[in-house]
Amino acid sequence: MSDNILYGWNAIAELLHCCKKTAMTYERTERLPVHRLATGTVYALKTEIEEWIKQKPSRQKRQMSSEIIDPVKADWEKKLKK
Repeated sequence: MSDNILYGWNAIAELLHCCKKTAMTYERTERLPVHRLATGTVYALKTEIEEWIKQKPSRQKRQMSSEIIDPVKADWEKKLKK
């Protein structure tokens, strides 16, 4: 198994410092580069994700921040306060 391959949403989310639901949202809304096997298994290449992060400055800030803000969690907490 290559160190460049991330298998599953949990591994992808760990690299992004977010929850797997947020990683899935990034795929839909920000074109996070993920791939699917014929079985439906999701995988990603670290090098592609690192390049994806570099393409947008706000992603770099989120990636390097010591206090990561998870958009899904923030939205959930906002709804709880209502």
